Amino acid sequence: MTKRPPLRLSTRLTIQYALIFSAVLLLLNAGTLLGVRYYLTRQAENQLQDATRALLAQTAEASDAASLAGVHLALPQGDVSISARIADAQGQVLQSAGRINGDIPAADQNPGVTVKTEADDGHFLSRVSMITAKGQTIGSLQVIADMGLAYHFLKLLTIFTAIADGLGLAVSVIAGHFMSRRALKPIEQLTTAAAGIGADNLTERVPVPAAQDELNELARTFNGMLDRLEASFDEQVRFVSDASHELRTPIAVIKGYADLMANWAQDDPAARNESVAAIQKEADGMSQLVQALLTLARGDSGRLRLEKTAFPCRPLLEELAAEVRLLAPSHPLTADAPAELMLTADRTLIKECLRALMDNALKYTPAEGAIALAAWSQDGDVLLQVTDAGPGIPPAEREHVFDRFTRLDSSRTRTAGGTGLGLAIVKTIVQAHGGTIAAVDPPAEGPGGACIRITLPQAPRE
Repeated sequence: MTKRPPLRLSTRLTIQYALIFSAVLLLLNAGTLLGVRYYLTRQAENQLQDATRALLAQTAEASDAASLAGVHLALPQGDVSISARIADAQGQVLQSAGRINGDIPAADQNPGVTVKTEADDGHFLSRVSMITAKGQTIGSLQVIADMGLAYHFLKLLTIFTAIADGLGLAVSVIAGHFMSRRALKPIEQLTTAAAGIGADNLTERVPVPAAQDELNELARTFNGMLDRLEASFDEQVRFVSDASHELRTPIAVIKGYADLMANWAQDDPAARNESVAAIQKEADGMSQLVQALLTLARGDSGRLRLEKTAFPCRPLLEELAAEVRLLAPSHPLTADAPAELMLTADRTLIKECLRALMDNALKYTPAEGAIALAAWSQDGDVLLQVTDAGPGIPPAEREHVFDRFTRLDSSRTRTAGGTGLGLAIVKTIVQAHGGTIAAVDPPAEGPGGACIRITLPQAPRE
């Protein structure tokens, strides 16, 4: 069975407009009909009661059935809807006035009660009152109000309201279609403009309506999304370009030494050993670069696995300090952290971050230059800081120092080491922990060079 496609939004809005308008119109017309019917019925009842009082006054002088037969019933002038008849105590009609219909209930109905009768398309209200003389019932007076004209008017009014309901439904469909199309036209324009934007023209933007309404907000939000997409796309293009550039050199070196070995280095042990060593070195560098790219990719996709545990900070800083003193004994090094300071994080990844910062500090700090590693608690966060005695980071470059393939010093080359991904990886790991990293002004009492500060939540955050 083929599934029916969903209705267009304009069609659904038209149907909703029509249903709402028709429901309101039906309720109004039904209320009007009920109100008119109630008013006409109440008016007829009042006329019936007034006529009953007037006719009873005319029978006040009667003393027996014979005198009742001689009473002249004078109906209200000009009111042809009122009829009356007088009957004796046995129910025998003595006289009548007006247009009496044979289908009107007999005079034995409950006295003082208004009765509605419908027969042969006739509509009547009748009321019976007993006539007494000297404490005895000598007869009865029945007054009838003919509501035929009133019901005929109600019938015509019902027909007219039904026609009005049909016309209203048609008008509501047409008006709803026009209003929905007009209301959705700006959205269609946004859709058309958005459909024309692709990877080759991300600089295009959808038009923003002048009115400060929801469509204006939608257009601005969509343009903001395009701004972010363009920035992300440009970053990805630059990332791929930089990665290709970084891989091009080691691949060329490996190919050159491989060609050398294939041509004449096989008979020259020294050349062969040199080629093998160079290929191994470049392969190791490529492996590190690929591993760094994988780490960044996992961080971008949110799949960087963290194994968080609670651990003291001082032993971690002391381990790093011992490694640096072993590798670079000429650099004075301090590591300071309160003994009670605890951090809940992935200890291995945090150590990798600090090791990368320390390695960066060693590369920029001249011989005999001091390096400071510190940790402390502030406002429920743990701050980890690495300060060196190098040339520092200019304030204008601090915002971009953690971008991928960005080196702190443009004069550095591949021979100086590094791929420009170290600080980017550090930033990825820190953000995965819910923290922040920034290049800040070095403390006055420190070495005075570059200062990188990591801020991590002391306990896990939801």
